[in-house]
Amino acid sequence: MALISVMSAKGSPGATTSAMLFAALWPRESVLVDADPMGGDVALRLPSDEGTPLRTDRGVLSLMPLARRGLAADVVLEHTQIAQGGQRVLTGLGGPEQAQAVGSLWDEIGRALGELPGADVIADVGQAYSRSTHLPLLKRSHTVICVVRPQVTGIVHARERLGALRQALIGPDGQSPAVGFVVVHDVQDQRETDSTARALLHAHDWLVDFGSLAEDPPAARMFDGLPVRRPERTMLVRSGREVVARVHSTVPSPHIYPAATDHLPPSADVPAKPARKGLRRRGKADSGPAPEGVTVPPFESQSDAAVDAAIEAAMTAAPEPSQPPPPAPAVGQGETRQSRRTASRLPTVQANPAPEPTHEPAPPPESATPADQPPAPPSGSRRLRKSSS
Repeated sequence: MALISVMSAKGSPGATTSAMLFAALWPRESVLVDADPMGGDVALRLPSDEGTPLRTDRGVLSLMPLARRGLAADVVLEHTQIAQGGQRVLTGLGGPEQAQAVGSLWDEIGRALGELPGADVIADVGQAYSRSTHLPLLKRSHTVICVVRPQVTGIVHARERLGALRQALIGPDGQSPAVGFVVVHDVQDQRETDSTARALLHAHDWLVDFGSLAEDPPAARMFDGLPVRRPERTMLVRSGREVVARVHSTVPSPHIYPAATDHLPPSADVPAKPARKGLRRRGKADSGPAPEGVTVPPFESQSDAAVDAAIEAAMTAAPEPSQPPPPAPAVGQGETRQSRRTASRLPTVQANPAPEPTHEPAPPPESATPADQPPAPPSGSRRLRKSSS
């Protein structure tokens, strides 16, 4: 089958997460191999299907004694483990000391991985350069993908590293794997992604642009064993499907094409949406039954005109409701969109009813009198004084 190596030029642009995503979305059966000579991270991030940590002593380390005597391709599957989500994983080494001990065995391991029966291999090779200890593994690859960040330092290092690797990846038969790049970018700024691709293609026109991956840290938590709500709808997975389709077009297609499903880690429990009622157009998988009184012929014998006529007759014959439902209050008339969404979460409190406003006219304003002026006598006091005199 095929061997796809995912590398980085310098730093941590996301090669491990990209390799895990490619293996989970690969259309054929796949095996995720942690071949980073600086030390594997897959076993530290992904738990097993039983929820326990993956074993580090069973993987590339356990294949080393067998590779000294010639490694059969079908033996590799016996040293793999099942991670959360159903992905088959071959765990990596503990550090660069063990990678130096492997030495010349990388070529034998790469040959066995490239000839693995019934499955393709997605290998996380970490940082790679022209004199890497695991360079023979990259030579055995069908495709080499460099993960790049849209930054000046990342672009410069990737350009120089890929230029030096082109001659180093040529095998004894004169053939070399297809070499390309993937840009991990912010979905809000597509211009940086386009400028990064143009800069790399301008320097090396033989590179393959495999597209870009969305930088989605909340969705990447599923590769750390954390639950993610509906991972298939995240920007990371949606952009990963496009990249996987381009990478898959560069690998050879075998005669036997094993069926495979996405090996994404399980998502959080989400209640299913209720089925919509009503008549759907022909060709939908979730079409409901026809209305009463309408006979729709079988799917094979009906035409578009017949179905349209049946739908038109059903809509015409449908009785109108006697009393239409009351319209929903508009935003600003007693409630808002946010209040309607959160109404079920707010506690119900019975408040005292406010007194109804009265419509009595307000009394006229009193004229201001000085504080030292005595009040005016009543109007009848003068007449009383005149009568007494």
